[in-house]
Amino acid sequence: MYGAIIVKPAPTDPTAFGAINNDSAQIAAMRRAEDCPIPLLVSDWNHFTSEEFDSIIMAANTDDVCFDSILINGKGSEICLLQAEINSLTNPALLPLLNGTTMTAKG
Repeated sequence: MYGAIIVKPAPTDPTAFGAINNDSAQIAAMRRAEDCPIPLLVSDWNHFTSEEFDSIIMAANTDDVCFDSILINGKGSEICLLQAEINSLTNPALLPLLNGTTMTAKG
């Protein structure tokens, strides 16, 4: 996954510019910036190559949609959680369904 997200409100959407101490220079600068948005780049990051992903998908007979990280403008964490940590964050109602197993090597 890789792509740009551009957030640009509709001209009719209310803004918070009125809450800025009525500094017309700052408000004018923000309005200029609003007219020229900078894209936010979003990508996924993982430690497997596409060939390794294909092998995992074939072995598990399922689509692997687990990534190690989502990067925003190239920045983020790529730390992979241990299975015990993933379990601690999983909805308790789902744990019995998983029965301590994982579908892929990614957990």
